[in-house]
Amino acid sequence: MENASRYDLFRTVASIGPIIPAGFFAFGLAGKLLGNLASADERQAVLRSLPYNPTTEMDLALWDIARKLAADPDALTFMLEHSLAQLAEAYQRDAMPSGLQHNLAAFLQTYGHRGVAEIDMGVPRWSDDPTHILGYC
Repeated sequence: MENASRYDLFRTVASIGPIIPAGFFAFGLAGKLLGNLASADERQAVLRSLPYNPTTEMDLALWDIARKLAADPDALTFMLEHSLAQLAEAYQRDAMPSGLQHNLAAFLQTYGHRGVAEIDMGVPRWSDDPTHILGYC
């Protein structure tokens, strides 16, 4: 079983390996061709806006929650009057204003398996501790 896993890992890395240098080459070539027409930040924005990019989709979902929050005086006041730790505790107790609670729960149902430092083992997932997400709302 262990050998099969190593083989699968090797096969996966070997299949995507050539794509990585090609991507760096294309990005570098675009920078050369564009010259001063686009800054490094603008070229990076193109990379972040690729279709089905999970980070972009999460950002858009958080932006939608923030827009709804701004239009809901009760939720906005609640957010402004509590610390992030208090907000996270209120979420866990299901004690936020209903619109905010519902929107945050829907977001965490989709993205709650993610974490701030996903590569670190033992780091709480957002569904366990939504403090980080609440800082962006």
